[in-house]
Amino acid sequence: MSNCPCGSGLDYDNCCGPIIAGTTPAPTAEALMRSRYSAYVKREYAHLRDTLSEEQREDYSEENTREWAESAEWLGLTILQTQGGGPEDDFGIVEFVARFRAGGREQKHLEAATFGKIDGRWYYT
Repeated sequence: MSNCPCGSGLDYDNCCGPIIAGTTPAPTAEALMRSRYSAYVKREYAHLRDTLSEEQREDYSEENTREWAESAEWLGLTILQTQGGGPEDDFGIVEFVARFRAGGREQKHLEAATFGKIDGRWYYT
């Protein structure tokens, strides 16, 4: 057993692991955001592609994603706030900071990511 990279404090197999494996859908927008961060750490590129909305998937490049993910040392995820995105919602915003080290420098990626529920599943939009 190992702690989940998303910072939830839960074991990976009881947190993002089943979402990334596709055996359990993300119940909330935040859960999907956490699983996407964990997918970068675990290099699960299919999950990153599969959780994009159709429109976002048009611009997805696994090669570019792989290059960026593998050039970084992932240091942590902090969820700053969420708006909507609950089990009964169809839209949500998750504001987060992802910390990583690249090129010998610690960096932060701050984003207010939008998510939409399509056919009962959350997607990064």
